[in-house]
Amino acid sequence: MRVCRRTATTTVHGHDEQLTENDIRDRTLSDFAGAWKSLHPFLLNGDLDKFCQHRAEEDEDSSTTKDTYWEKYKTSWQCDAEKISINGDTITFTYGDGKTVSAEYTYAGYQPKRNDEGKIRSVRYQFETTSADAPKYVQFNDHGHEPGEAEHFHIYFGNDGFDALMSGKTNPFFVKDALSAEDILDELMGHDHGEEKDEHVWLSLKNAKTLVGAIADALAGAIPTRQQDTYAANAAAYIESFPRWTQTIRQLWTVRPIRPFCLATVSRSVIWWTITVCATTPPLRAAPPRPRPALKPFRSLLRRWMSWTCPAC
Repeated sequence: MRVCRRTATTTVHGHDEQLTENDIRDRTLSDFAGAWKSLHPFLLNGDLDKFCQHRAEEDEDSSTTKDTYWEKYKTSWQCDAEKISINGDTITFTYGDGKTVSAEYTYAGYQPKRNDEGKIRSVRYQFETTSADAPKYVQFNDHGHEPGEAEHFHIYFGNDGFDALMSGKTNPFFVKDALSAEDILDELMGHDHGEEKDEHVWLSLKNAKTLVGAIADALAGAIPTRQQDTYAANAAAYIESFPRWTQTIRQLWTVRPIRPFCLATVSRSVIWWTITVCATTPPLRAAPPRPRPALKPFRSLLRRWMSWTCPAC
């Protein structure tokens, strides 16, 4: 989700480094200052249907639909408070029925949230109050692990202690109160042109279908017309094989969680095979001899691709 510009690995959407406890720094409530609102009401009234559809289209599981994600977020983003404001040491909660409660909070450290492998997935910053007028325990997660202004956050609060919050099943999502429904969609779907684009878009085999078509079209434009049908037919046949690739990857992931089996390598191979298949495999129907000259401009680039080693492996 592109709204998460900071992650648990680096300041700007890094994937190659693993966060350790030595990387985590204390933060103050001022990092979360301002007026915020929950995304849950926007989801319920249909303002985020486009986002749910977008997530379903990105999902490589063809059985996933817009309603799948709508139901997921309906549960995950559920929150008693619809608005939260933070000013100095004071947090004010405004609930769905209009009730408002406030209290002053003090910093109570942080807790890393770990995945099943024991690796740190995110960091929750904790604050507590002695007041009986508001939730006693509050945690924030904005995908950061060091001081910095939050762009959004997930919040968890209650009266049963921080450990109870850590084991909760919801993940309430709050954004700046000034954002309109359209602004929220732009943030969620990554349409903000001032935002860094995802340089890892090519790691998806689903996205590779688009890349294969683009590469085939570019190659076809560099060869005689009589050979272009061969390129198009070979590319189409190759794209049809992608579901089998996806299934194989899922099976491998089930047998052994993939770290040695790097998706970067898979996608790099897809690009390499796209050029090779389009240009050098036997044509699917009668066609002129294999147009080897079309490969020549790509050889140096291919050598660099194939010699690259993913730092995550």
